[in-house]
Amino acid sequence: MHKKHHKYFPLFLYFSFITICIIIYFILNMYSLKLQSKTQILLLFLLSSLFGLSISISKFEFSKKIRFLTLCIIVIITSNISNEKRITNTIIMDNGTFIAQFASTAPQPKFYEPCYVFLKKEFQWDSKHELDLLENKYDMKFQLKSTTKDKRIYYPENHINTNIYIIDPPTPSNIYGTDTFSTELVTSLEQEMLKHQKSNIQLIETDNKIILLCPSSMVQEDFAKSVHYLIKKIQKYPLLKKSKVTIYYKIQDSGTQSELQTITINNTLTFLEAKEQNRRLSLKYLKSQIYILYYQLSKDVSSNTSDVL
Repeated sequence: MHKKHHKYFPLFLYFSFITICIIIYFILNMYSLKLQSKTQILLLFLLSSLFGLSISISKFEFSKKIRFLTLCIIVIITSNISNEKRITNTIIMDNGTFIAQFASTAPQPKFYEPCYVFLKKEFQWDSKHELDLLENKYDMKFQLKSTTKDKRIYYPENHINTNIYIIDPPTPSNIYGTDTFSTELVTSLEQEMLKHQKSNIQLIETDNKIILLCPSSMVQEDFAKSVHYLIKKIQKYPLLKKSKVTIYYKIQDSGTQSELQTITINNTLTFLEAKEQNRRLSLKYLKSQIYILYYQLSKDVSSNTSDVL
């Protein structure tokens, strides 16, 4: 009698596990909870082990059905494993399943708050999570200043006159999102650069962008040195250590301006990537000199500004 019960034990273990998983799934749905990707991978490992266990009970006539059911569940779990990125201790960015990454249109990321170690719960952006994002990005404390219909405005501690707000939430290519703090810091560095270099470059604001406006009469080497000075300042500035910063500039000749040009400094890179990034910026430095010389010779804004950098 004992042996008879013993040979049915693997079968009992298998169905008990599946039943518990189904019950947990429905309970989680009731509370709008989901499994974190690490939990999905753990569950996948357990099911794979059970699939191996089902082979040991092949003596039963319905063992093929058991194996088929297990394989179906494994495929379902595998296809639903999320491509997650933990941004802060309270924010998980879910970029959809790994299979969805191959679709022609990438899914919009969703944001979850981790809970109970293995679970996560979707949230809508609020001041709590925005503060956590800013504090983690800049490694300093922020306070909520005011709330409007469209945005929440913050300020760094001891800098109450600085107005900062989130422009865009995090994305796979920019995990800390976009805010106005970097713009304000870069603008102050640009103003410092103008005083240090004593150049004829002007700062203008167009379409919410601060642009360096360079006269075509300016010596090409002076312009290149000014931009190079600014790049080095941005790369070494502590509060921009996790930022992707864009410098905008235009060339002006007799009141006519060139198309908007950009130089991007990515301070979120690894050491090896940063060395490569610095090499590219050095090339930009040389190109800027060549371009200004070409621009001075041609004096044709409309036709000679499309292939810059």
